Amino acid sequence: MMIILLLYLTMEKNNDLQNIQKLIGHFSKHDQKYQCVILELPIIETIFSSDRKSNNNPIYGNLDELWSNILSAITETGSLWIIADDYYNNEKLTKFSFNIASHLKKNGFLLRNMIIWYNLQKQSRDLLTRYRTIIFCAKNMNYRFNLDLVREPHIWKDYEWGGGRRSRYNPKGKNPSNLWIKTKSKKGKILEHLPLSTEEVLERCFLLSAKKGEDVFVSVKDGTSLKSFEKKIGISCDTIKLHYPDGMDQSLTKRTTSLNHVKNSTVNKIFNKSSENMKEIKNNSVQLIITSPPYWGLRNYQTTNQIGFSDTYEEYLDRLEAVWSECYRTLSKSGSLWINIGKRIIKENMLLLADGVAERAEKVGFILKDIIIWHKPVSVPTSGKANFTDRYEHVLFFTKDKRNYYLNREIKDQINDYLDGPLPNLLNVWRIHRRIGNIGKKIMVSKAGKKIEHTAIYPDELVRRIIELCSQKNDLVVDPFTGSGTTVSTANKLGRKWIGYELNTSYNELISWRLKSDVIV
Repeated sequence: MMIILLLYLTMEKNNDLQNIQKLIGHFSKHDQKYQCVILELPIIETIFSSDRKSNNNPIYGNLDELWSNILSAITETGSLWIIADDYYNNEKLTKFSFNIASHLKKNGFLLRNMIIWYNLQKQSRDLLTRYRTIIFCAKNMNYRFNLDLVREPHIWKDYEWGGGRRSRYNPKGKNPSNLWIKTKSKKGKILEHLPLSTEEVLERCFLLSAKKGEDVFVSVKDGTSLKSFEKKIGISCDTIKLHYPDGMDQSLTKRTTSLNHVKNSTVNKIFNKSSENMKEIKNNSVQLIITSPPYWGLRNYQTTNQIGFSDTYEEYLDRLEAVWSECYRTLSKSGSLWINIGKRIIKENMLLLADGVAERAEKVGFILKDIIIWHKPVSVPTSGKANFTDRYEHVLFFTKDKRNYYLNREIKDQINDYLDGPLPNLLNVWRIHRRIGNIGKKIMVSKAGKKIEHTAIYPDELVRRIIELCSQKNDLVVDPFTGSGTTVSTANKLGRKWIGYELNTSYNELISWRLKSDVIV
């Protein structure tokens, strides 16, 4: 008899081993195969602290045993779902969801996706925490994925599927994507955004993974009634009791309002060289660095010495580490570093580029303050078969100092991308359309009969928001991977000084055009 195990597991330091051992005991004593296992692991302080990679941590062995037992316990078509919250303590963020995903991959699971559940409201950081992460794994590529049972209504056929995209229209509804939020709409206009409740998330997981007559195992913190699922879906629910402590996030401390940094003699200039050495910029002279590094092994930008295209993954991270080291040197104490990076599916396994990038930035001294989710309402379906459409990218927010960094409090209170009622602060989920490049289009400029184009462009609004949040007029803003010039052109429009590094000299004319143009991308 097949069983789905759906566990909401919240562990605090003194109960980590007890809870994990309880789960190990459950899986080791049951002969039946589970169709799906889902665990919530928002806080395991004793695992992913400063000794994350230490073999002396006793919980590592217990987690390895737990994942091994689960891998053996699920069917060949089974899947694993984990609900996790990142952990904020001592003025820095532990990327708990990334750490768990990495650990699962090392123990034999296929990482299929990282789902953002727009739900949680918790003011414990500089931005209002508004999401949880659901890690979606499988035993192999034969896993069950009943997508048609969870499709959402189209906002409007002609609105969402006009032009050349009409061929991808599905009359059964649209893929709910890997950012879970409902919408109430009329004729293409969104009237309200509706966060999914715990019950709705559980039901979605059941429908994706289970069939009528199968057993499921559920343990949830908020006391959700399992009887309703048994009656509505026709499944049989079992449960065990686990320890659920209160959250452990810290409250905010006061941020600096004054900016003092060295003046750089060279500004408003593009350097056509690698940013692995930014000797043109003085120490402690930069207020803000915003960039989107090239993805590993994805695009050939037709330049020698480019980062990522022909490098191994470790070489790619090593070279980025050299860039982050230069960023750390040049950034002022009150400054911040923002890195936009996505994810890739390679050999059916999701590669979290943001995880490796964050590790290397922290290695050179940066402090991870938050992981912002850039929600792209329209994007290319790049997650492969039996998966959710990819609708977001990560934006990593780092500072050089734990407390004395600059944030514009006024701008924080002026932005709300979602129609779900008034909120007290700027969220860490940003819903921003990608005007160019969202379905593979290029930005192209013709000059003297020559066409200049670029395909990987983040939107001006994303950069504008960061610049106004973390800098003042006449501050220096730097982009180590300038590309088409979004960062420098937006900084220029907002009265900031800027410096860009770009290996590909053919982009110079495009950057120059964007610096003078009022076109918004």
